[in-house]
Amino acid sequence: MNALSNLLYGFQRILLAPTQLFRGIGQGLRVLNPLRVVKQQNTLLRGIGGQFLSPFRVLGQRLGIVKLEKRDAGGDLRDLFVTDAERARRRPVAQVAQVSQIHFISGDERYISHIGSGAARPISTVALPLDQYTVTLELSPAIASDARGPVALTGIRSGPMPKINGAAPKLPYALRTGDTISAGATSYQVELLMFDRTPVVTRVDASYATSTGPMRENNEDAIAIAQHPNAYLFAVADGVGAGQDGDEVSAFTCKYLLTAFHQNVPYTLPWPDVLTAAFKHINAEVRAWVRRSPSPAGTTLTAVVLKDWTAYIAHAGDSRLYLCRGGILTQLTQDHMQRRPVEMPTQQAVEQFDPPPLRDVLTRAIGKGDMITPQMLTVPFTPGDKLLLCSDGLTDALELDEIAEIVRGTTAYAAELLVKRANQKDAKDNVTAVVVEGLVDAYVDDIWEAQGSDRVFVGYNRKWSLKLRKPGDPITEVGPTGASCLNVLVVILIIAAAIWILNR
Repeated sequence: MNALSNLLYGFQRILLAPTQLFRGIGQGLRVLNPLRVVKQQNTLLRGIGGQFLSPFRVLGQRLGIVKLEKRDAGGDLRDLFVTDAERARRRPVAQVAQVSQIHFISGDERYISHIGSGAARPISTVALPLDQYTVTLELSPAIASDARGPVALTGIRSGPMPKINGAAPKLPYALRTGDTISAGATSYQVELLMFDRTPVVTRVDASYATSTGPMRENNEDAIAIAQHPNAYLFAVADGVGAGQDGDEVSAFTCKYLLTAFHQNVPYTLPWPDVLTAAFKHINAEVRAWVRRSPSPAGTTLTAVVLKDWTAYIAHAGDSRLYLCRGGILTQLTQDHMQRRPVEMPTQQAVEQFDPPPLRDVLTRAIGKGDMITPQMLTVPFTPGDKLLLCSDGLTDALELDEIAEIVRGTTAYAAELLVKRANQKDAKDNVTAVVVEGLVDAYVDDIWEAQGSDRVFVGYNRKWSLKLRKPGDPITEVGPTGASCLNVLVVILIIAAAIWILNR
């Protein structure tokens, strides 16, 4: 039996030797395959075809033949024909005055603190001399639902607690003009100077659009939009990966983010913590999925939650978020990108006299590493402000001045115009834009409604899975290769040889 086993083992090694040889040759050719490098560098052949077909694709987009996923502008057209009775039934959002200055007056002395939308300061302090000591008050805008006053005394930084209107206050205490702050024989009269009025609840108008672009075959960008009476969510994800991987990862990212928003928006929670946790959970799932995938994949993600006139921003990648205030467009997010030399095979690198070309590499993104730390920002969002979320396909195609000019226009059509203008300039990548404007005159119910499509995900769907795929499912559909067919043939020959030897 030992002789028979050794014979079968030797026979197996002889039969498998060609397979190992062909597999090694195949792996070497796969590494040196120029088409593989071309595919990773935006596919030269596809780019040539895209350059040839780009005028026809742009013409098709202008004629409406090529699909452009965007906000349905029909709602804006229908709104023009709303009757006066229907318009009168709309409930306007209650408004409160925003304080610019708080004056504390005692005889000829006057101490002034600046706070609120006019000063763009969410927290302010003021030091008031009271008898033999000085008390430092901490002030902040009052909760929107508190109708007693627009400014609240939230704490005492130093000194004892003074009395307000002759009684010990319970913090936070909403201040009004005419209140008296006193300690001993010293007292101050409160005077609030208000220069504008702001809706209590944040209400916005928004437009969105995404396009494959004239050079690409698949759209790996995705948009997430959620409208809720308490808050809004807007996000842009730009997928990265071979085949359909980037497409699927960016779509999953938007669905997960919308699910997290849906589960947390009814409660009063710190949104920076919610967004940070969502980014980490999404990244962990994508990393687990990539380990089972034959090729790397990931996505950028830029998200903003708007609540109580505050923008909570979380960002990773090279998609961008701009703030347009007073007609000036300012980039708020950082580009997590670095220019690095293109890696070449050793022999080609030795024979190359010129330095290798440079390429842009993401340094931080969903799926880039096992851990992710998104850039977190909390920015005051005042009525009239506009936010622009966009993928790098837009910013690479258009100059900043041209983008600013369009954003300053009508919000309902700004995103569509941005995407169309980028396509007209032969954008090299997918193009996505979302424009959001804070409304000064707002209604309880939005007069616009986001519509979902293939690459635009809206609201919440309980059928969305929080997993990319089941562990046993194939990641990328791959047909049978020559090596796998040869392995099957070898196994069949070994079994046949064993049966023949045993029957002798």
